[in-house]
Amino acid sequence: MCGIVGLVSNEYANPVLIKTMANTIKHRGPDDEGFVFLSEDSIVLAGGDDTPDKVWNSNLPYSPKIHINSLENLKFNIALGHRRLSILDLSPAGHQPMCDETQKVWIVFNGEIYNYLELKEELKQKGYTFTTNTDTEVLLKSYIEWGANCVNKLNGMWAFAILDLRKNTLFLSRDRFGVKPLYYYKDNNHFAFASEIKALIKLPFIKKELNYEAVFDYLAFGWEEQGEESFFKGIKELKPSYNMILNLKNHELKLYKYYQLSYFDNFEKYNPEKEKQYVSNIKDLIFNAINLRLRSDVKVGSCLSGGLDSSTIVCVMNEIIKKQRLSQIGDSIKCFTASYQDDKVDESKWAKIVVESTKSDWIRTFPTEKELIEDLKDLIYIQEIPFGSTSIYAQYRVMKIASESGVKVLLDG
Repeated sequence: MCGIVGLVSNEYANPVLIKTMANTIKHRGPDDEGFVFLSEDSIVLAGGDDTPDKVWNSNLPYSPKIHINSLENLKFNIALGHRRLSILDLSPAGHQPMCDETQKVWIVFNGEIYNYLELKEELKQKGYTFTTNTDTEVLLKSYIEWGANCVNKLNGMWAFAILDLRKNTLFLSRDRFGVKPLYYYKDNNHFAFASEIKALIKLPFIKKELNYEAVFDYLAFGWEEQGEESFFKGIKELKPSYNMILNLKNHELKLYKYYQLSYFDNFEKYNPEKEKQYVSNIKDLIFNAINLRLRSDVKVGSCLSGGLDSSTIVCVMNEIIKKQRLSQIGDSIKCFTASYQDDKVDESKWAKIVVESTKSDWIRTFPTEKELIEDLKDLIYIQEIPFGSTSIYAQYRVMKIASESGVKVLLDG
């Protein structure tokens, strides 16, 4: 999980704005921070208090040159900011905003491209060279090669923005099913985007007003963000499977859907041979999906509720590590479960069967009513939008205990 922010302004803006936005979502990326500011005649690269020494001292074309606190008098038209949670290539080379060799194409990216190694090889065949082991650089050069159509080649989860100075455009995209969040705001003078709403409402030109239609839909029907507009009036969500292109000359905004899930809606007579083929295909897909998601340079564990999804994931992970030792997993899988004293709602007995079968390292948390009350303010702040029930608190506690256990990546059903 990383945090991305950006601002395009017809008026000259102050770096304090982008710094405040990025600091607001520091929790998404505590490992590094970076900024790029552009005006008509200059590009300024900045870092902050959380920018590691090794990043400052690197000679990469996107390494920061000045502390953001020293830019109080700088005026810019375009800015990108990034808060990094390091997962792939933990070196300074993974710093963002990242650019190509010409400094004409810039990217801020939150997510992971699981098939980045395969794409990297394809791009190498086309003559591209790489200076990092990141999926960010692969994504950047995929865009340079295929343009907006690069998203059709991606297997992953993402929210990213690519500033293309060659075309005078800002290209934003969100993954097919909206795993990674991305919100934006636009008026006659400004365009801003961020991973979370709380970063956008720090901007002085955005009024903090309720979107009453969204509130009504939630209270009356239990719907959460059915439309494009969020619970905050004027702040919109880039919907899953959508791309967005902002023309930097006339500020015209173009949105379009790049993916539609296909499905088979015809009935057919039961065929046992076809069933075997379907079972085999689904098994191959599950093994491939989990194998790709184990690509990581940090520790990987799994949520384990005891249900079908998470139990399948842990068992498949176990089959994979039987065949190949993976340092990111270790000798046993770390599994995280929310348990309860009340047997009517507790599913630990099912999780226990999986743990014993796979000889996993089982780490449990026991949420209580008292703790929910104590954590409620923080839970609401983190979630940002109303949620359906307090079951979300179990997930909150699972994520918290995983973080305390030193596991940065969790697979989840």
